[in-house]
Amino acid sequence: MDETFRVLVADDERLIANNIAKNIERINPAFHIVGIAQDGAEVLEQVERLLPHVIFSDIKMPVIDGLALFAILSETRPEIKKIIISGYSDFALVREALQNKAFDYLLKPVNRDDLRNVLERLADQLYSERMMLTPEKPEGADKIVSTIQAFIKDNYAQTIDFSSIANQYGFSGSYLTRIFHEKVGLTPQKFLIKYRISCAKRLLTDTRLSVQEVGARVGYPDPFHFSKVFKQNVNVSPAQFRKPSEESAK
Repeated sequence: MDETFRVLVADDERLIANNIAKNIERINPAFHIVGIAQDGAEVLEQVERLLPHVIFSDIKMPVIDGLALFAILSETRPEIKKIIISGYSDFALVREALQNKAFDYLLKPVNRDDLRNVLERLADQLYSERMMLTPEKPEGADKIVSTIQAFIKDNYAQTIDFSSIANQYGFSGSYLTRIFHEKVGLTPQKFLIKYRISCAKRLLTDTRLSVQEVGARVGYPDPFHFSKVFKQNVNVSPAQFRKPSEESAK
């Protein structure tokens, strides 16, 4: 098993980005810098090639800024851990970044102790995700795909890092996506969403949990994000979906 985690650093000031990248590797050898970008568009291009586990990004960058970048990644690559870097005057923007599933934030100039703390917590969470994976390496695409399906069904309420799963079998995330799609007809991420939504529909119909509680139980702790994803897949909001069953119970 690869014991390191791939990291992208993004800052439009190259010197600052290089300094942060060097400090990350010096402070915690579990993290390996695989790329440095100077705007959000460059990050998105590198994400597809380098499959990072973690992205450290300045909040203010040209082309695509840190907020827009994190909003995009929250939808397309939610398994990536995102750390925002900002100045003291940007706290309102930091709060918005946290709402877009940022793992944490660091203030400029980045303090080494703060960076060490963030890296330790990142490593703990990423290692925990890896430990959740089955240790056996089944042979053959059919067995790999069925194992991953079972893993998703057992852990759908948690954050699932498909890059780490692919890493367990010694291949890239894009290869995992391809073989999974060939066997199931969906990408792993879409299979996860579909399974979460099916569980949410059952909970909305059969329980008196609030919509927010249902979302949290199926892996969407942010109620606004849960409602958005649910409506994209069911064409009605969770509350609207629940109404017919509530009326029939009267």
